[in-house]
Amino acid sequence: AQLYVHQKCASVSRPVEQLAGFKRVELAPGETKTISFILTPFDISFVNAKMQRVVEAGDLDVMVGGSSVDLISKTTTIEKTMPVAEKVSVY
Repeated sequence: AQLYVHQKCASVSRPVEQLAGFKRVELAPGETKTISFILTPFDISFVNAKMQRVVEAGDLDVMVGGSSVDLISKTTTIEKTMPVAEKVSVY
């Protein structure tokens, strides 16, 4: 399963489909499974023109499917722009 996001209107140009998550799922013929994803603020953030990582207010398309050409889409609205901390890797 693949998870994509798209910010409909942003202060900088955004990809039409930004991969935000994926899970490999084994299915037998005719079998179905429920797959869950958790989107964090970092997953939907980007670096704006001021070089700040933010989540911007506006409509966000969230798309999921077996491939990038077979997606189900839902739009949600982010109410306010907010800064997002950089992701820290822990070794």
